[in-house]
Amino acid sequence: MLNLQTTLTRHFNGGWDVGAPDLPQSYDFEKAVWTTNLGAQVGTIFPLGYRSMQIFSAVYYNSKKGLRTRLP
Repeated sequence: MLNLQTTLTRHFNGGWDVGAPDLPQSYDFEKAVWTTNLGAQVGTIFPLGYRSMQIFSAVYYNSKKGLRTRLP
């Protein structure tokens, strides 16, 4: 089993960011199947008193069927 977990984020002025959350992608070598997960998130960082707070919202899609493929 191979597991990949990537994070992509783009930061903007004013503390806003958008990106792909850290969703695991896995490959089962015995069944030759990728399990794919997709998602997106948007968030912001803002001051609250003497501390910084982060708030974000994310959506996820987990495939029920794996993507069949052959790796060399």
